[in-house]
Amino acid sequence: MLTAISVNAGQSSPPNQNADLGFSIAISTSQQTVKIGSDIVVEIGLTNRSGKTIKMYWTDNGLARDGDYTIMVLDETGKMPPRTWAGRNVIDQLGVIAGSFHLPNRDVKDGETLKHKLEIARFFVLQPGKYTIQLQRGEGEKAVKSNTIIITVTP
Repeated sequence: MLTAISVNAGQSSPPNQNADLGFSIAISTSQQTVKIGSDIVVEIGLTNRSGKTIKMYWTDNGLARDGDYTIMVLDETGKMPPRTWAGRNVIDQLGVIAGSFHLPNRDVKDGETLKHKLEIARFFVLQPGKYTIQLQRGEGEKAVKSNTIIITVTP
C-alpha cells in the first residue's frame, strides 16, 4: 500500500519567543509529499534572541541529536501515532526523546540562527490522516516550543 504525505506549509502557528531562555525555534520542511516509509525531514532553525552571545552544544554534522528536542506528533484526535522500533525504545521507555549531556562547544551571537535537521519517520508510523508536528527544547516553564507544522497523510 502506498500513501503520500503532504505538508500544508501555510498552516503553521508562530514560534514561541521565550526571552527568558534567549532563543526561538522555527521548523519547516521542503517536502510537499512523500511516500509511506520515506524520510520526513524537519528543518530546524534555533535563533539566539538573548541580546548577547550564548554558549551551547551544537553538532557539526547538520543533524539534531535525539536529546536536543522533545518531538510532539499528534493525530487529528490529539493522540500520538504508533511508534517505530526506535520510537518505542526511546519515547515509550523515557517519555521523551532523550540523549546524553554535552558541554557547550559553540558561541552563538545575538541574532544568529543555527540550523539542523531531524528525521521524524524514524520515530513514528504515520497512517492516512492529519498530523501536527512541533518541537520543544527545555522542560516545564523554561521550555521553548517551535511553530506547528500540519501534515496530511493520504492513501
